[in-house]
Amino acid sequence: MTDTRKEKQFNAKNVLQFVLAGLVLAYLAAIPLGFVKPEVRLSWLEIAAVGFLLLLFSDEWERVASFSVGDRGITAEFREIAKRQADQHEEIRTLQFVVEKIVTEYEVDKLIGLENDEPFMCHYSSDLDHEIKRLRALDFVTHNEGTGLTDMRRRHKDQPEKFDLHRYFRITREGREYLTLRRVDSDESLTE
Repeated sequence: MTDTRKEKQFNAKNVLQFVLAGLVLAYLAAIPLGFVKPEVRLSWLEIAAVGFLLLLFSDEWERVASFSVGDRGITAEFREIAKRQADQHEEIRTLQFVVEKIVTEYEVDKLIGLENDEPFMCHYSSDLDHEIKRLRALDFVTHNEGTGLTDMRRRHKDQPEKFDLHRYFRITREGREYLTLRRVDSDESLTE
């Protein structure tokens, strides 16, 4: 089909859409003005049919996945909206997975312990050392002034007694935010 023929079809379609829209608007405007008597007014079904025709002749029709008229009124489902919602659901699930898996359960325990005000008693181990290094690298914890991993290692390595991790580290704003996101994700997973 040539471009000129497409333009003529497009223009004819636009004229038809404009005329139909004008007639519908004129009809709807005539009702409250009293030009349309109650005995000749269109029912909701006729109005739905006019709306359907307008939709049919519009560019929006290609986006309609389903359309129905029934006891519950008019329903239409649009493809792009449904696809966008499905895409967003997948993105949300991906983010939930990342939030849940970026930090191990042992590291989460350390964050929760540092989030609380009461003492968080720990035994020194190389695992604890690695967990704190990772949490520090994620900017979820930071060392207290004058202390840190080296000081903790020097004082507690090979020692049987527990120590309060708060003495060396504190949770950061980012660490608190991570725990909040994780809790929200956990609550949403329970309601799904």
